[in-house]
Amino acid sequence: MKLLTFVVKHPGRNDEMIQIHASKVTVGSGAHCDIRLPLESASWEQFVVTQEGEGIVGRAVSKDRPTVFDDSREREVALAEGSVISVDTIQVVLQGVTVADDAAKKRKPTPMRKLALVLSIGIVVAGLLVLKTATARNSLPPPPVPSPLRAPVTECFERNDAHALAEQKLDLARSKRQRFQFYAHDGVDAVALFETAAACMKASGDQAGADQANKMASDMRRIIEDDFRASRVRLDRALVREDARTALAQVKFERELLFGREDCEDYIAWLAVLQSKLEAMISSE
Repeated sequence: MKLLTFVVKHPGRNDEMIQIHASKVTVGSGAHCDIRLPLESASWEQFVVTQEGEGIVGRAVSKDRPTVFDDSREREVALAEGSVISVDTIQVVLQGVTVADDAAKKRKPTPMRKLALVLSIGIVVAGLLVLKTATARNSLPPPPVPSPLRAPVTECFERNDAHALAEQKLDLARSKRQRFQFYAHDGVDAVALFETAAACMKASGDQAGADQANKMASDMRRIIEDDFRASRVRLDRALVREDARTALAQVKFERELLFGREDCEDYIAWLAVLQSKLEAMISSE
């Protein structure tokens, strides 16, 4: 597996360098993405970069916003060092592709660097231990775990054509529900859409339709809450076992479910710090 070095160029901002050692790199505005772009510029998942054999391939994922690979409008393009991927006004440059073993040889540490490496790994491990034992020591405890879902929607804001709006929301909710297994946040959206459809059907006098939409909302709400609770258990157990990869997967899942939730920023920030520590541990393996 190769170490990929990307440089993200934002207009009017300093360039951002990101190094990723993974077979697949996801780029977009979603909380689960390896490289996050602004919501106003990129889709939830905009494009992916994958390592396939000896080559690097870029694939456009979003159909709503174009991704341009080296001035090509093709949806799948072979990439090389120096390739420029453009999304809106942002450029993501594949600056370096380094074989992991070669990268390690190039960074073969001097005695001083060995000491720095040991210290840095120690800091990461110590940070994770702090997170694991924080509650017992009453220092740096994680914020209270929020619900993955907002309060139920009970009111329809469209009075003139409530039933038409309900049908529209219902179709969109069903589509989101189908994508839930691949994009966790779509399940969150589906719950609100089903609940809005139920409220608008009730407002239009269609009680039977409202009951059906409410049942679909309740079923979806229960699935998401169960998945979130299970993720919390897996995360806690992974931290106890010091299984950084499993813990990282759960952190990304939770951040995706909670994406855009201003009411639980403290918990999301805690997850972000934990994700950085876990990624540092994995990269040092």
